[in-house]
Amino acid sequence: MTPIPHDRIGCLIMGCRRTYKREPDEGEGAEVMCGDHYRLGDKALRQLRTKLKRTARRTGWTPRLGRIDAWLWERIKRQANERAMGL
Repeated sequence: MTPIPHDRIGCLIMGCRRTYKREPDEGEGAEVMCGDHYRLGDKALRQLRTKLKRTARRTGWTPRLGRIDAWLWERIKRQANERAMGL
């Protein structure tokens, strides 16, 4: 397997070969999921996260909104990973 260059971020799902350009303000711990795998997450959770991000852009990010977004991301990530592995 070819290593991913430092200016690229790989999809979180094991075995996926898609990569994305790393933005200058993103640190080493940045996480990205390709669209195919993101859609494996529950639709209601994805819609809720979209609504939350839209609200946060309009009103400003607060620590509470950040925690909720992180929780939703972890749930979507876990579901997508399980479904990609066939569980």
